[in-house]
Amino acid sequence: MLDLKYIVDILSNYMDLKDEDFIAYYLCRRSYNPFEVLVAIVLSQNTRDELAMKAFNNLRSVLGVLNPQVILSQSPEVIVDAVRVAGMYRRRTLIIKELAIVLSRLDSLDKLLTMPTEEVRKLLLGIDGIGYKTVDVFLLMCRGESVFPIDTHIRRVLSRLGIIKKNYSYLKIQEVVHKLLPPNYYLKAHLTLIAHGRTYCKAKKPLCSECPINSLCPKNI
Repeated sequence: MLDLKYIVDILSNYMDLKDEDFIAYYLCRRSYNPFEVLVAIVLSQNTRDELAMKAFNNLRSVLGVLNPQVILSQSPEVIVDAVRVAGMYRRRTLIIKELAIVLSRLDSLDKLLTMPTEEVRKLLLGIDGIGYKTVDVFLLMCRGESVFPIDTHIRRVLSRLGIIKKNYSYLKIQEVVHKLLPPNYYLKAHLTLIAHGRTYCKAKKPLCSECPINSLCPKNI
C-alpha cells in the first residue's frame, strides 16, 4: 500500500491552500461562534465551499451574528431566501432550525467546545440531517480533536490511490486513515486531499498528466 503520509507531503508542496477555500477552517480560525461554524458546515454539504460561504454571508448580513435564538425568531422563508445560493435551501433551513432548537437548550454555546467528545457526538448526531462528517469537521477544526473527516473528494482520491475500496463505509475509511497517519497530520491531510481532489483528481476528467503524484498512482479510475 502507498505511504499516505508521504503522498500528503508531496501534494502539500503543490497545493496553494487558502483559509477561505475551506469554510469551517476559515470560520474557526477567526473565532466565529460554534453555532455559526455548524451552520456553515450544514451549508457546505453537497455544494462548493464558495457557494456555502456566500449563503453564510447572506444569512449573517440579514440576521447579524448567528445564534440559536436569532434563528428561532425568524420565519423559515427569511432563512430560505438567504441560503438559496447554496442549493437544497429548504432542506438546509430545516436542519438549521432543528440545530437551533437543540443548541438553544445549552447554557452556553461555548459548552460545545468543552463538553466531552462523545457528548458532542451524541447531541449533534441526534439531529436529522447532521451526520458523521459534519460532526467530525467541527471536532477537528474547532476543537482540535484527533479525528479525520471524510468527504467526497477524499473518498475519491483514496479510492483511486488504492488505499480504500469504493464500497467502504465512512467509518471504515476513517479507520484506515487513522491507522496510516499520525494524529498531527489529520488536519493537513484533510485540507490537502480535498484540494487535490478539486484541482487534479477531479470526479470527471481527472488531470492525471499534470498530477504531482502521477508516477505513484495506480489510477483506479
